[in-house]
Amino acid sequence: MVEPGAIVHSLHARLLARAHVRVLVAAVGYGQKQFDRALVHRAATAFLGVEVVDRADLEAVLDEREAHAQFLPWLLWDAPRGPRKPPLAADLRDRFRTGVERTVLDGLLTVRPDAYCVACVDAAGVVLERLADGSRTHLSEPTLRAVAAVGEIYIARILHVGDIALLDAVHACMPAAARPQLEKAAVRAARGSRSKALPTLIAACQQVAQRLARLQPGLAEVRGQMHATLVFALTPGADVTARLDGLAASGELERLRGRLSIRHPAIGPVGTVLRLSDGRLLASTSAPWRARSLRIAVERAVPGVRYVCTLFRDLGPLFDLGRREELPRHELRRLAEDWLGECLLTFSDTPHVWLDGATPREAVRTASGRTQVQAWLRDVERVGEVAGPACRAAVDSLRQELALA
Repeated sequence: MVEPGAIVHSLHARLLARAHVRVLVAAVGYGQKQFDRALVHRAATAFLGVEVVDRADLEAVLDEREAHAQFLPWLLWDAPRGPRKPPLAADLRDRFRTGVERTVLDGLLTVRPDAYCVACVDAAGVVLERLADGSRTHLSEPTLRAVAAVGEIYIARILHVGDIALLDAVHACMPAAARPQLEKAAVRAARGSRSKALPTLIAACQQVAQRLARLQPGLAEVRGQMHATLVFALTPGADVTARLDGLAASGELERLRGRLSIRHPAIGPVGTVLRLSDGRLLASTSAPWRARSLRIAVERAVPGVRYVCTLFRDLGPLFDLGRREELPRHELRRLAEDWLGECLLTFSDTPHVWLDGATPREAVRTASGRTQVQAWLRDVERVGEVAGPACRAAVDSLRQELALA
């Protein structure tokens, strides 16, 4: 028997979630209409660190940095328009007649962005731990549950209405390796003014990303690399499944164990992976520097999808036996399949820094090159232990192709 209190709680949560969507749609539309105002240009100059003089300037910088998901919420909810003047979204209060919508709006005008670590993922949802003080929040958010992994760090806004928590936005996602630096940034952000909280956290993310990006993508240094998952929402009425089936039938995509591997560069970087999950299209790559080109190619090739955000996952557990317990077995296997499927497909003819810019096909012509490539493939076999026999067979095939068998 279901308790009446549980039914009321569930109904209240649904009403809040729907009101949240209505408030967000109105706020985003209103905020974008303000891009011609001088006060917005001044705010953007401060937030982005470059001079913005008009709408064209602003949109160009936001597109280049993929910063829409960071700047617009900050402008709506955080950035004051002057002494004792509230953020832009406060203008919307008179537009909402129901108490629940006003409750959501007022909550968004007071909640601060913060840094959270994924503490638990299960059938009930995701538990996020606030880095600044260790407090925990449970979210029943299906999209987040589908892509989250324990240890990941999110720069996010969580709206609390009584005992109900709503995920308002994820502004950035970083791997577990970023936690020490982001813990310090989270404490600074919590102590500072609200208008500086998000810039402080984003700046810390950028510093961590730059440090990780300096590591080259050779296997010996791949511990510092990240696996990027781009999340796309599906437009109501769009038959994305039929489009993907058509691309698979034409050979531009290949079906592999519940995923679609890109085989034609018009769809995205060859070897990267597409999945449909919980009403979202997920596009994954183990080369984060390809994320922008992957996004553009997917939006062009698959009508009816809309980019939402990019999530990052640390590849370290694949190569460090001591860290494999950090991820559930099925998550570790999926990560291994994606990484191996992408890197092995183009391995032979891709120049590598650890081969001084040569491709493996070129390198095996010399004794030292053969030794390096053989060592790389032996290391890859450790990942094959997680990914299964199909990946081990792929390594054997590579050896034969490069005459290393």
